[in-house]
Amino acid sequence: MDQQPVFAKHQWQERVKQEFEVDSVKKFVEQSAADRWSMKTTALMMSIQPETLKRYCAVKNIKFPERMQLRDDCKPKPLKKGIVRNPWGRRGKSQS
Repeated sequence: MDQQPVFAKHQWQERVKQEFEVDSVKKFVEQSAADRWSMKTTALMMSIQPETLKRYCAVKNIKFPERMQLRDDCKPKPLKKGIVRNPWGRRGKSQS
């Protein structure tokens, strides 16, 4: 039976190399940035924390696109017009 190796948390780079069948994690991250994926989405694809990817990109000098240049699936969704987050207004619920 072909068993998958078990990786520790700090071995995420080796796990990503094996899972996505790439020789370099840096090239994989650069390619996802070039494809206009967000950093958060890329981190979720790789099953790591976004902060871990953020630190990795800072060390390797990898830049992700600005919000306006991201794919439509990665852009934050605006609130629909007419939806109020606080139904009691700015001052809160009346004390009656």
